[in-house]
Amino acid sequence: MSRPGTMLYFDTRPCLKRLTNEQKGQLFEAILDYGEFSVVPDFGDDMALSIAWDFIQPKIDRDNERYEAQVLQKRYAVVVRECKRNGQTAPPFEVWKQNPQQAPGDTETHHPLSGDDGCYPTTTSTPTTTPTTTPTSKATATWPPPGDFNSRRNAWLDALEGIGDNGPYQPITADERRGAL
Repeated sequence: MSRPGTMLYFDTRPCLKRLTNEQKGQLFEAILDYGEFSVVPDFGDDMALSIAWDFIQPKIDRDNERYEAQVLQKRYAVVVRECKRNGQTAPPFEVWKQNPQQAPGDTETHHPLSGDDGCYPTTTSTPTTTPTTTPTSKATATWPPPGDFNSRRNAWLDALEGIGDNGPYQPITADERRGAL
């Protein structure tokens, strides 16, 4: 499973301060390429970039190992949960880790985790016999109230006159608000 990104740590700042903006850009591209595609960069004769890379690469590798371990732990947790659900005993983590694909309870085909029941929409050109309708309620069927823009605006401004310096706020119901507009 590929990681969603890579980290750049503050303790690499001293290395970065010694680089030009062009070198920083090359290093940044190298970090992204290595983190996503495992492409080891070749900086040629640029010793500053090579030294900076020697500090950054082990951190990326360490983070990748940690991420893979976390993914494996989460997959094992699914195996344990599915085994409990099926009344089975989950194998120990070290045993399961040797062959995680063949462990009981680790397949989504028997108990889909996402609620997938195997029913999917089709892409056939045959029309369906039942029309689809958008549900509406009585309250939304008449909103906004009929009338032109100016009459609705004036009704709204009249309703707002009681708010502010003219006295305390008096809450009104939704039906009263609709009637004022």
